[in-house]
Amino acid sequence: MFFRSVFFPYASSFTVPKTSPLGLQFFAHASGTCGAAPESIWHHAAKEAVAAAARSLGYRATIEQLGNGWTADVLVEHLSAPAAIECQHSYQHLRDYVAQQQRYRNADIRCLWLVMDARWSALGKSMWCHRSRHEFGGKAVPMDNAVALAGYPPQFWT
Repeated sequence: MFFRSVFFPYASSFTVPKTSPLGLQFFAHASGTCGAAPESIWHHAAKEAVAAAARSLGYRATIEQLGNGWTADVLVEHLSAPAAIECQHSYQHLRDYVAQQQRYRNADIRCLWLVMDARWSALGKSMWCHRSRHEFGGKAVPMDNAVALAGYPPQFWT
């Protein structure tokens, strides 16, 4: 459902009503409709820092590497296998993390997510709720495996 009469002050794009995993209702840009927001200074600086660190260790690192159905913030080429480094500052729904991770998995690329503290907290809660509903019948997730989703290595979330 698109709301044609609700616009953000900096972009004339359709909006979509959403509800966060914690029940907060809000409007968001309809998928693919906002090209007005430039990449944040944080995101650009984070990608540059990650690439510089990888290069200082002797690895080849490419920023915004395009692949078949994916774009890595930084692709680090390692002898054993390439690794995508994703720098996440803004909110992203759990399904988007999982979908992106699956695209990398399908391409035989390891992925590491660097997530801001505030986002990590929200992501952790989302993973907790998802696992509780889908794996534990609504009961609490045991603390020894609460941080990762089933089928994904723990480093996916660190």
